[in-house]
Amino acid sequence: MTTYDYPRSRAIQALNMILNQDKFSNDVLNTLLIDPKLSNLDRKFVTALVYGVLDYLPLIDQIISSASQRSPDKIDSVVMNILRLGVWQLEFANKIPKSSAVDESVKLATRFNKRSAGSYINAVLRNVIRNPLKLMKKQEHLKYGMTSEIFGMYKKWFGEGDAKSVCNSYLTADPRLTVLFRGTAIEKRNWISELNEIGITIRPGILIHNSYILDNLPAGVQDLPGYQQGLFYVQDESSMLVAEVMQLKKDQLILDACAGLGGKSFALLNQIPQLEITALEPNQERYQGLQDNIQRLKIDRIKDLKIDLQSFVRSYSNSRYFDQILLDVPCSGLGVLRNKPEIKLNLSYDTLQEFPEIQIDLLEHAAKLLTSTGKLLYSTCTINPAENEQLIAEFLASRAGRNFKVIDLSYVLDLIKPEYIEEIQDGLNCYGLSIRPDKIPVDGFFISYLIRK
Repeated sequence: MTTYDYPRSRAIQALNMILNQDKFSNDVLNTLLIDPKLSNLDRKFVTALVYGVLDYLPLIDQIISSASQRSPDKIDSVVMNILRLGVWQLEFANKIPKSSAVDESVKLATRFNKRSAGSYINAVLRNVIRNPLKLMKKQEHLKYGMTSEIFGMYKKWFGEGDAKSVCNSYLTADPRLTVLFRGTAIEKRNWISELNEIGITIRPGILIHNSYILDNLPAGVQDLPGYQQGLFYVQDESSMLVAEVMQLKKDQLILDACAGLGGKSFALLNQIPQLEITALEPNQERYQGLQDNIQRLKIDRIKDLKIDLQSFVRSYSNSRYFDQILLDVPCSGLGVLRNKPEIKLNLSYDTLQEFPEIQIDLLEHAAKLLTSTGKLLYSTCTINPAENEQLIAEFLASRAGRNFKVIDLSYVLDLIKPEYIEEIQDGLNCYGLSIRPDKIPVDGFFISYLIRK
């Protein structure tokens, strides 16, 4: 009986779910890594394998295509993922013997009922070893794990040097978990002590007070001390900035118009517990996650509704309008490739054109529900100017937006930690705040804060 490497098999399962079933990598790994058969070292190995393949997938597929004389779409999807895993080990994992990378890949074919493909996998991987791919100048984008189309747009937006810098930041970022703590000082001391006892290192966040970065996670987030008790929730620090930017007052009526799992609403309540928040989320899976988080965090100041913003506006009959609206719109996600590198694989020039139309429509609908002195915060997790600065300029020039102006966000410099103040200042412009992941080691993000004139 052929024995196979269990962690590698879990990595193949993850890749099958991400690449063949359109699941997000972070969600898949959070589920698969909760496995008693995996040691802490195994979990790190699986994570490195999966993110390594996703980071460099366009390059890896080119290597396979060259070595096999077949295009990837002509190869069985499971066999293709086994080849991808093997190529990543051959090209990027210097501590793994090449013979081991090949042999274990062949064994995986049997594990996934592709035994007849074993000799083919062996031949392709050995050809990769014998004939390494030499990239031409026009293939430079592959070195950064990007498609030529997306890399070309980056060069257009930022210039060639900065485009390379941004792309490289996705590849060099260390995997980590950032959380916002919401308990008491005593609870925090006990929480940190419990984390240290199970081998987790914890350090302060780089921008936001009361944020923490957790390394060396031995299990899924839901198994960490304090999670079930609602002492923290997961959120990148760039997203936490939303709550820092919004100028909140007690008893204000807030609309979180695209709530997702609720992280930004929770951050607002962390600032001002007396807010009244209505949170909208039309997607059933995310809405269930929102409800679960509200229950886990024991929050009673959020009214959650499974509805989209446009339908909510049409049916709204309350005489009281919203003092502030948070609009974290659906976007291309080019700022979060560090944690979700698979996003880039499905983007093209054409797909990027779809987002601004959706975003403008959401802005116009949100504006209808603001009071006469209301404020609207628009945010994205992308670095695409057409979804950020250019979109705000378009909105301000429109009929719906001509009665709004942008609030100067320079006051945020007084609210964050000092280490990256210069980089934050560089990101301020007349339309808001733009954060690039190569300048600050957080997700790429954009915030514009608008007020009625």
